This record gives sequence, structure tokens and C-alpha cells, in this order.
Amino acid sequence: MSIIIYSKKECPYCVKAKELLKSLNLEYNEILLDPSTDNYKQTVDELKEKYNHKTFPFIIINNEFIGGFKELENANNTMYLQKLLNITIDDVDF
Repeated sequence: MSIIIYSKKECPYCVKAKELLKSLNLEYNEILLDPSTDNYKQTVDELKEKYNHKTFPFIIINNEFIGGFKELENANNTMYLQKLLNITIDDVDF
């Protein structure tokens, strides 16, 4: 299982996405992008173009781009997230 979140500091939707994943006991790799670095704009432009997504966070699960927090939340609510992660309801701690 692989979850990658491209995020930036002080992004409320990035925080919400990470909190949701933590609440589901799912581990993720965060790639924190810093606007003060020289390659920030180029990296963000590449992410936007590659995934056709304009806002933070950029969430990728098992090599499939999900979207941002709203898409992650929707995937969880519709059980699509569990399908992507190939887990059953019995595997999730409540």
C-alpha cells in the first residue's frame, strides 16, 4: 500500500487530509513543498499539469491520483478508498 500526499505549510485541506488518513490508521508519505525554495513553482506547475488538478493537496494512492481532500473524503465515504487500498471492512479499526 502506498499513499503519497504533496502538501504545503498552512494548507487547511492538507491538514484535513492527513487527519482523515490518521483517523483510519493509514500511513502515508508526505512531500512537503516549500514556497520559499527555488524549484517550488516549477514542481507545482508540473503537478498541476500531470494530474489536471489545481489545488493542494495532491493525493496519490497505489499510483492512482485521487485528487485533494474533498476527493479523498468522498472516496472514503463511498468505500472507494477501501477498494483502492484492497482492504475489507474487517481490516479497519473503529
